[in-house]
Amino acid sequence: HLLHCPGSAPGATWVWVPEAKVIFTGDSVFQDTHPFLSSAQLDDWLDSLTHLRGAKFRDHIIVPGRSGPTDQDGLQFSLDYLRYLRRRLNAWREQGVPTKDASRLSGALLERFPVPDDSKDQMEKRLKAGLQHVFETLRT
Repeated sequence: HLLHCPGSAPGATWVWVPEAKVIFTGDSVFQDTHPFLSSAQLDDWLDSLTHLRGAKFRDHIIVPGRSGPTDQDGLQFSLDYLRYLRRRLNAWREQGVPTKDASRLSGALLERFPVPDDSKDQMEKRLKAGLQHVFETLRT
């Protein structure tokens, strides 16, 4: 079964194999890394992951696109990350921070969700590239 689950990208599609209790989520679920944000729709992403947390998938194996299989506990990292990002961006919007300054949040994200030193520069560039997009598309 193919499920349209926007968020990580507008056309994000998951592959669900109900008889095997497995769902392949592509980049929608991520663990121990920072997600690609350049085409993300943050609110839709959180809605999709909340759906994945529901009873329908509670006993399923979740297979992310960039790490090994996980379960509902492994899904928590993605939810925590995206909720933190939304809280911070909403607070900035309320404070009148200009969209062009959204990339400043990359430092706080790297501090809260650290990466190995040898990938920190690359990750910071990737985050900065996506944060402005996410800030612009965040629903009020």
